Amino acid sequence: NGKVTITVKENGPVLASSTRTVVGDADANNAFFAFNPTVTLTPGQSYLIEWPTPMAGDSILTWYVAQDNPYPGGTAYGCPATPIPEDDFVFQTHSWAN
Repeated sequence: NGKVTITVKENGPVLASSTRTVVGDADANNAFFAFNPTVTLTPGQSYLIEWPTPMAGDSILTWYVAQDNPYPGGTAYGCPATPIPEDDFVFQTHSWAN
């Protein structure tokens, strides 16, 4: 259990960040991060979804990897910032109107 922060970046600057407490077995749970205020993304533009190396006592977030390159426009990065071009991390984004 511990806090995890996710950031969304575009060409370096942070567009948004969200912090939440993750509870339980990371292998069995999905973590939902809400960004408030919401972040506006442009279709076709590249973004970086990132979480920093955790501090002592924080949770370690692990993402599942799709090894068949389902998103050819993206590249997974491992630690320390090592590109894994043949893999993509599995995630979902959601949007809704207020």
